[in-house]
Amino acid sequence: MVKQWRFSTTNVNQYHVNYRQGQTKDLNSTFANMNGGFNLGLWRYASNPASVLIMNLGSHWETSRRYVQRAVLPLRSEVLLGEGFTDGHFFAGLGFRGVRMTSDDRMLPDSLRGYAPVVRGIANSNARVTVLQGKSQLYETTVAPGPFAIDDLFATNFSGDLTVVVTEADGSVSTFTVPFSAVPQSMRPGSSRYSATLGRSRFIGDNDLFSELTWQYGLSNSVTFNAGNQLADGYQALMLGGVYSNSLGAFGLDSTFSPCQPAGRRYLWLDAASLL
Repeated sequence: MVKQWRFSTTNVNQYHVNYRQGQTKDLNSTFANMNGGFNLGLWRYASNPASVLIMNLGSHWETSRRYVQRAVLPLRSEVLLGEGFTDGHFFAGLGFRGVRMTSDDRMLPDSLRGYAPVVRGIANSNARVTVLQGKSQLYETTVAPGPFAIDDLFATNFSGDLTVVVTEADGSVSTFTVPFSAVPQSMRPGSSRYSATLGRSRFIGDNDLFSELTWQYGLSNSVTFNAGNQLADGYQALMLGGVYSNSLGAFGLDSTFSPCQPAGRRYLWLDAASLL
């Protein structure tokens, strides 16, 4: 078994404070902020950050986060045990002490990260298919006669419809357009993303036990579905929403509803439009 140790990022500041309480005293303090960790096999331990305050009369040591985490490759996920934070994408971000498992898009090939539509068409012969966005060529491949689907386009930072050029073996050319506009929550057709947290709250409440689950799924080039749920003692919140895109742009709306008192709703609206 291979052990890898890593300690990094140490900052030390020293300062003096003079105050008068019948007489003048010097208070010497040193504060150090350190991010440290080590790897043991597939597990990684981190203390982020750990701080120590050294004063005339003694020292005080505390850490704001201590956790272990590892990748779960078959699930394309990462699991964290210890102290962490929820991502805050659909519900308010919470500090917790417990366990959290989330999708990790970094485990995907570069060509499947982010959003891009699936390009579908029909070739009459062995043909060359070229995908353009404006004047930029994004993709080119050859396909066999019959229906084809291109589902590994690289994501781009720009919205704008895609032009697909099909060049047949006899030199004839046909073109068609695929609408392309997205917001950060847009998902590729057939892809999904989730997060699941179970633990006790930190920094707010009274160390309350809670759970949070969110899920996104790409239904088609045009539609992404979002759902989520938060549960705690005496509290429940449900989130539903999604993204719709067409040739005019992409529009996302998520609504969070809690039947508990005080009852309330929270809405998150995202939109993106492209002018060509």
